[in-house]
Amino acid sequence: MARVSTNTAAVRSDNETLFDALCTSFANSTLASTAAQYNESRDGVALWDHIIATYAHSSLHEKVGNDAKSWMEKTRWNGPQDGPLSTFVDKHAKQFNIHERASRNSRLDEIGECQRVTWLLEGITSQDPEVLVAKAHVKAQDGTGEDMRTRWELASVYMSQVKYAGKQKGSGRKNARIVDADVSGMSAGVVVEVDIVVKRLDWRMMRCTRPC
Repeated sequence: MARVSTNTAAVRSDNETLFDALCTSFANSTLASTAAQYNESRDGVALWDHIIATYAHSSLHEKVGNDAKSWMEKTRWNGPQDGPLSTFVDKHAKQFNIHERASRNSRLDEIGECQRVTWLLEGITSQDPEVLVAKAHVKAQDGTGEDMRTRWELASVYMSQVKYAGKQKGSGRKNARIVDADVSGMSAGVVVEVDIVVKRLDWRMMRCTRPC
């Protein structure tokens, strides 16, 4: 963004690079039609400014964050019929990331690790014996042992590895991973998409080797 916003010899090329990066990031999302309006001019800066002015204000950030919080509080995993447990855990992590990004531009309550683990355990409603034992083990470690009760990464990996009936081979995971909050196509994803594109754009622009 810095290069596109300054008067350099490569400004036109950089502006088109920005436009391409935005179009790629917003493909198959609610912002795709907005990006299409700039296909003729390929003016990345104008598109970016329009998106920021139209979507990136605190009330929309707050809605996205609250929707993500509601998902973590209310969504349930009843068993393998709802998909792999590890996928449910990853979705929890994604919703938290969405909430965190939205909170940067709005007044949202902070969500602590203990609360995240609480919502995860409450969301896992399967009555599979192995699942019930694993949940009890996490709850019992409140302040003891590895203390999974208050550490999201430990609890999420542990629950992902539970060998419940009907579990698909290879659906667990050994390490916690950062789940990118790429929410293209989600109803509440517009504002977060504006934020996410910065990360992608920074990576693309760092690859440019022309002198500024």
